[in-house]
Amino acid sequence: MGGFSCLVAWSHDPLFQVTTQVSTQSKAAKAQAFKVGLDAVLNRLTGGLHGFNDVGLEPILKNPNHYMLSYLENRQDLDDVNYNLAMNFDPVTLTQYLAASNYPIWIVPRPSVLLLLNRYSSSGQPASMVSQTKAPEFKVFQQVFDEQCLDLYVPIMDLTDTLALSAHSFGQGYTADILQAALRYQLNAVLLINAKKDAQLNQIYHGNVYFFFQDQRYSIPFNYLTLELISRLSAQLVASSLMKVSDKKSLN
Repeated sequence: MGGFSCLVAWSHDPLFQVTTQVSTQSKAAKAQAFKVGLDAVLNRLTGGLHGFNDVGLEPILKNPNHYMLSYLENRQDLDDVNYNLAMNFDPVTLTQYLAASNYPIWIVPRPSVLLLLNRYSSSGQPASMVSQTKAPEFKVFQQVFDEQCLDLYVPIMDLTDTLALSAHSFGQGYTADILQAALRYQLNAVLLINAKKDAQLNQIYHGNVYFFFQDQRYSIPFNYLTLELISRLSAQLVASSLMKVSDKKSLN
């Protein structure tokens, strides 16, 4: 086992926890990791609606230690080059700062999301839908959605799914059809992506992202994006849509 150190308390709220790797145990490496970790937590709390260079957050990012409850540092094996640095930030002081600075705060429970990734060839012929969590395409989305503490699932696309999720429903983004099909997985949040390959540029897509939640449909078009950028656009659409829902509930 490698080195291990900690501060004091440890919260159990995953929204305020983040883990990264550092190559050394130097103060400079830790300081940069703390700043990156705090930025990741702020990204979750605001639904990705702030940027790393956001002027309003400069004071908080200059002093990440003030907002940290604890951190853990270890190496799983002596042969490992990097150290794992797990950081745990303070929910109270962070939310107080964001509220006082008029930033949106998204701390309500986050639903699990069914991912329907429907890719088309450049000629418009549909390719197979992602139906395995081991698929490289799924892992691209999973990594981005993990950053927002959102769990992703994919349909198994057996005969039942194939009949329920018709190409016509996909193309039009029909809310009722898609939400009905998602009930099989006991989920009420669905992310549908219709992505058509560019005729000339490899790994580039055009299309639309749809997000369905509680009988509501949100959408955004995209052009000339990679899957990684589509996943980030999708996560931002999901976050902003769910924040709208939580804002409406708080007003009722």
